Amino acid sequence: MIEGCLANNRQWQEVLYKRFQPKMMGLCLRYYTERSDALEQLNLGFLKVYKNLDKYTKEGSFEGWIYRIVQRTILDDLRKKVKRKNKLKSMEDAPEIETKEINALKSLYEKDLLMLLNKLSPMSRLVFNLHTIEGFNHKEIGKELNISDGTSKWHLSEAKRKLKTLIKKYYEIR
Repeated sequence: MIEGCLANNRQWQEVLYKRFQPKMMGLCLRYYTERSDALEQLNLGFLKVYKNLDKYTKEGSFEGWIYRIVQRTILDDLRKKVKRKNKLKSMEDAPEIETKEINALKSLYEKDLLMLLNKLSPMSRLVFNLHTIEGFNHKEIGKELNISDGTSKWHLSEAKRKLKTLIKKYYEIR
């Protein structure tokens, strides 16, 4: 498959896309409320995969390599959007919310969680995804998004607070 893609064979490129598209689309949907935006970043990510396939060293997981490229594509796009809006303000450190609130998220179905995450502000959703789902620490998030550690902590705290409220409302309605 990789050799076929390196030879610019469209059939092998389609095989690669179809094989990894579902998981990579799931990654994109965690960051974008609009499916069309997620699909755009997915396709840009795969374009980068095809263009850089010769750089894959075959060390580690191929899927992980693709995942990282798609993730970087998403972060680059979101970073550009943040710069354009230029609405970020420095916030003071906010205390961390207890992990029991995150444990409540584990009981939600993935579809429900995506729906609730999409109700967060874009920056809070981004920080929440990077910290809670991707495992980045606040220093790494700050570096990636060009924000302070304190701002990252505030967005995470805000995301958790809003998610807690949304989860309570969600289960009251059901």
